[in-house]
Amino acid sequence: MQRTRYILLILISVLAVLLTGCAAMQTARAEVEDPWGVVTVPRGEPIRLLSVTALDETVVGGEGLEQLRGVQIAANRRIIGFEVEVIERDGGCESGRASGRAVSDTLNKRIAAAVGYSCSTACSAAVSTYETARFTMVSPACGAADLVDPVLHHDIFLRLAADDTLEARLAAQFAYEQLGARRAVIIHDGTLETSTHLAAFDAAFTALGGTIAGVLRIEQGTESFGTTLSQAALHNPDVIYAPLLLPDSVRLARERGMSTAARAALLGGRRMASDEFIEQAGAQAEGVYAITPLLDSERADDLARVYETRFDTPPTSTAFAFGYDAASLILDAIEEIAVVMPDGSLQFGRKALQDALHTTAAYPGVTGQITCSEWGDCSAGALAVQQVRRGEWTAVYIP
Repeated sequence: MQRTRYILLILISVLAVLLTGCAAMQTARAEVEDPWGVVTVPRGEPIRLLSVTALDETVVGGEGLEQLRGVQIAANRRIIGFEVEVIERDGGCESGRASGRAVSDTLNKRIAAAVGYSCSTACSAAVSTYETARFTMVSPACGAADLVDPVLHHDIFLRLAADDTLEARLAAQFAYEQLGARRAVIIHDGTLETSTHLAAFDAAFTALGGTIAGVLRIEQGTESFGTTLSQAALHNPDVIYAPLLLPDSVRLARERGMSTAARAALLGGRRMASDEFIEQAGAQAEGVYAITPLLDSERADDLARVYETRFDTPPTSTAFAFGYDAASLILDAIEEIAVVMPDGSLQFGRKALQDALHTTAAYPGVTGQITCSEWGDCSAGALAVQQVRRGEWTAVYIP
């Protein structure tokens, strides 16, 4: 009897060891593996999402702030029981500042991914650092063509803004076919913010039969457009195409109205299309045209109301919606791939996150139905032409 008990105890002990080993193996199998590394969010801590936009209003007006606020609205949720924390950074629009910011931010391995930047110059400067660190970046605004070029793109980069090429082609089509323009002057700032616009407008307008009478460069933040407008007037243009950042657009509009170039229609880009432009340019804003994202849905209206309730002011442009969609894409992808571990922590792979984002299809975004290409272009692509009429932006042409 004693011998039987002894044998039974031995069997129980062996079984316990085996079960312990199996449990350890199951835990090991449960560990997330990923070639780009794994983000671990300890139990009780939030999922950290970086928002790195341009917050200096002298550079981009309120665009970067509105993108950030869109991110903050999207982050007001829980993912598998985990809260979301937004880490705010000012990424600026300058290449040096953006690249330095990227090096600092990607050292924080607790950050899940980033929404940023606001300017193509900054995106281009930062993207290689993000690629090396295997940090996914979804930009709400960087529209330069090279960023999603099949050869030049970086795997970690995605964007929601329409390609600047599409914006410029619509500008050329509208100028030639709707305004009857045959001579155009292009004003650009010599940076990546306008380089794609310049080339695409030139090619499209010329192909339609128009003439590019002049191409004039200004410096970002220039104090006066007097000389530039005088030079433009010498070319006798029917239209001036100037897809500049908001502060430069305001100064250009103010001075154009009192210059010899006033007879030419002024056509800007999406950076111009904000209530800030109308407020700051005053009477000289009347009649100005801009190519803008087409945001016309109940979801967009609902989000604008949420924005106004939360921040006690209405949005002045569409920038908030792009920030919201960029953050929502990331957070929904995390929810799809994340695993809760036995210790209560949350884990997901960085490559798995990038793959999930790149395979996004027919996603119901506020900016439209979003499908991402393998090169990171996630734009819904819907554009329109608006004009300032009686102090309000009014859609005048939808292709």
